Amino acid sequence: MSSTVTTSSTSSQNKPVHVIVTYEIAGGKNETFIKAIGPLIAATNKEEGCIRFNLHKDKNSYYKYVMIEQWDCQENLLKHVKQPHLKKYRDTCQKNQVFSSP
Repeated sequence: MSSTVTTSSTSSQNKPVHVIVTYEIAGGKNETFIKAIGPLIAATNKEEGCIRFNLHKDKNSYYKYVMIEQWDCQENLLKHVKQPHLKKYRDTCQKNQVFSSP
């Protein structure tokens, strides 16, 4: 799994933040991944400051997905990483060895 975080400005906490995460799923783990990430997507899209939290499937690879996130500010993104639904998702993926690379 790899991620990239960009902000519109490095000088302000009140600027939009974009996050792009690329997931490479281990063989045979797609269903587990989708079941784990579904509730995370639903809950995150209801969070304060979440503009978008969308999962996209790579057309060229059965095992690759891309998450595109947009937050209204860094503060709300930081609140997101402390949410119990994110912890549950991470724990499920780790327990089931969902990712092909760390």
